[in-house]
Amino acid sequence: MTLDTTATTPSDTFGRHANANTNSRSSVITNSTLGNRSIQLNVFKPDSTLLPVPPVPNHLVHVDQHKSNLKVPPVPWTKRIFRPATYSRRQPPYDLVCSPWLQPRTLLAVRIVLALWTLTWTIVSFAPPINIHGLAALSYFTTLSYCGLCALSLLLAFVSFKYYSNPRSTHLASRSTLRMVVSILYAQAFTYAFIVVGVYWGFLARIIRVKRNDPFFNLFNLSVHGLNLAVIFIHFLTSSLVVATWWLLVPVVVTGFLYLGWAVMWFFIRGFWVYPFLSPSNPSSAYMYPLVMLSFFVSFVVVYYLHRARRAFLGDSPVHKEVQALLSPSQLAFHRVAVPAAWSIKTNNPRYQLICL
Repeated sequence: MTLDTTATTPSDTFGRHANANTNSRSSVITNSTLGNRSIQLNVFKPDSTLLPVPPVPNHLVHVDQHKSNLKVPPVPWTKRIFRPATYSRRQPPYDLVCSPWLQPRTLLAVRIVLALWTLTWTIVSFAPPINIHGLAALSYFTTLSYCGLCALSLLLAFVSFKYYSNPRSTHLASRSTLRMVVSILYAQAFTYAFIVVGVYWGFLARIIRVKRNDPFFNLFNLSVHGLNLAVIFIHFLTSSLVVATWWLLVPVVVTGFLYLGWAVMWFFIRGFWVYPFLSPSNPSSAYMYPLVMLSFFVSFVVVYYLHRARRAFLGDSPVHKEVQALLSPSQLAFHRVAVPAAWSIKTNNPRYQLICL
C-alpha cells in the first residue's frame, strides 16, 4: 500500500478564498492504492471559513499503513461458519439497500418484482374463489406467514426505491427501528418458509385433494407452499441481509407459539381445527405438537448458519470490505471517502458521507 499526501498551505488557502472566481472550498487529498483499487480521502472545510486546512494527521496515516502491512493468516472455513459471531448485532445501514454483486437499479427491479408477486398472491388468498370462508383465511399459518413475506418484500422495495432516488441520503436506511423491523420480518419469513413447505408436503399434501381441473388453484397452491421459499432465497442471494444474532430466535419462536394458541382458540370460536394433525382426537397430535414447536428452533438454526456460510464463502459487500480494511471508525468521522463501488453511506457526522463512485 502506497500513500502520498498533498496538503495545501495557509497562503494558498487564503489566496483561493480571496479569489472569487475559484472554488472557496479547500481540501487535503490523500491518495492510496490497495491492489487495483484507488482510495481518495478528501477533507472538506465549509465554504464560510477562512481558516487554513490542516493536513491529514500523520498518526492516522501511520496506523493505516501499519494495518495494511499486517499479514493475518487465513481462517479455516469451518471456524468462519461455526465460531461465535463477532460482528455487531445491528445491521449496517447499507445492508438494507446494497447487494454483493447487483447494481442499485437491478436490485431495485428484483425487489419490485418480488413485492408485486407476493402482493398479488396475498390479495388472491383473501378473495374468492380461493377464499370462500371470509376471515377464516386468517386462521391458516400459511396465509399469515405469506403476509409477513409480502410485508418484507414491500418494505425492501420501498427502501431501495427511496435510496435509488437519492443515493446520497441513507437517513431512511440508517434508522435503527427500521433495521430491527426488517431483521425480524426477514428472520420470520425465512424460518416459516421452511416450516410451511415441510409441513405441507410432508403431512398435508396427501390429505388435501388437488383440483386437477383448476389450474389457477394449483398455481396458487404452488405459490404459497413452494415458491414462497424461492422468493425468500432470492432475497437471500441478491441482498446483504443477515440473520446475525441469536436474539432473533425470540420473536421467531414466540410468534410461532402464539399461532399455536391462536389455532386452539379458533377451534373454540368456529368449532373446527385448522389443521387435522392438531386435533387431540388424532393420534398423531401426541407428537405433532412437540414436533411443530421443535421445528421453529431447527428451522431458525438452519437459517442462521446459512447466513454464516454465505458470509464465510462470499464475504461482505465491497463497501464493507473496503471501509473495514482501510479506515477506522474515527477516520470515518473526519473524512469524505470515495471507494470504487455503487453505494453511498452516511456517517455519524452529517457533514461527511461515504460516496461510492
